[in-house]
Parts: sequence; C-alpha cells; structure tokens
Amino acid sequence: MSAFASPLFGAWLDRRSVRTALTVSALFLGLGLVALSLVSAMWQVILIYTVFMSIPLMAFSPLSAPILLSRWFVRQRGRALGIALTGYALGGILFPPLLIKLVALYDWRQTLQISGAAVLLCMVPAVFYLVIDRPSDRNTGPDGESAQAVAETLQAASHGAKTDMLRNLNFWLIAFAIGLPMSARERGRE
Repeated sequence: MSAFASPLFGAWLDRRSVRTALTVSALFLGLGLVALSLVSAMWQVILIYTVFMSIPLMAFSPLSAPILLSRWFVRQRGRALGIALTGYALGGILFPPLLIKLVALYDWRQTLQISGAAVLLCMVPAVFYLVIDRPSDRNTGPDGESAQAVAETLQAASHGAKTDMLRNLNFWLIAFAIGLPMSARERGRE
C-alpha cells in the first residue's frame, strides 16, 4: 500500500501541512502498535498494517524531512538534510537494543503497548508542538531571509511547469537510485 500511495502522499505534502501529516501519522503509529499487541490471528496483523501502519511508514520514511527542510533551508540545505537524516541511522542503532531489552523484561505484547504509549504520549505532542511547516509561519523566510528576498527567488525558480519534472531523465535516475536501496532496506525488515 505504501509503495502505491507514496507518490500521492509526496504530492499531498507539497501542498499541505507536514506537521499535520506527521501528527496524524504518529497517532496512527501509536494506535497501531497498541492494536498489534492485541492480535490473535495473522489476518489481524495484515489489517492493522494496512490501516494503521501504511501512513506512518510513508510519513516517517525519508520523505517528510526533505520536504520540510527544503522549505526552511536553501543555502545549507544539504547540511540540514544530512543532520536530520542522521536520526534514521541513530534510530536504527538505539531502538533495536532497547526493544530487545523490553521484550526480555516483559513480553512482545507489553513491549508493543509500551512503545505505542510512548509514541502517543511523547511523539504526538512533540511533533504537534515542535514541527513548523513553513518559515512564513514564523514571519521569516528560508535561511532567515526576508519575505521579499524569498519571493524574488521563488519567482525566478518557477519558470518550468510541474510536469516537466516527470519528463526529466535526471529525476527518474535519482528516483531509481534512491528507491532501489530503500526498497531493499524495507524488504530486509520483513
């Protein structure tokens, strides 16, 4: 489901609030983890993943952060993205041992309930209160520039149609180069 919905979700994030998407996704993730702790049949796992987990898998993939950061940074966008995406690697290092320890202390059901509660009590409020969609929401522009300087930059950059991107070979090469390793990474989690 995520594979088919990701392009639509990305287009939606271009036009809408990343903050809202992340808040709703964190809520779905927390509820999904708690729901997984209650399953008694495989069809329930599939249903929960389809209904609750597909949206967070898209929102918390390396999709939302670049969109959000590209709104906030122009001159040092690469550095900002590099720092932000470090969180994915750190999460991969820190959370598996923590979850293994929780499963050893409790069981997998209680670990899912603890994880779900942590997401609902910590992540949902943190995303809601800390994520700011656009610099204009704070009366500034990307990189802290004035609104007029940003408007001039955007006007100069908007010379091509949106559909031009889909006809650009570089876009498809980049999408393939990023998508292939990401699909292998997701496949390895199964």
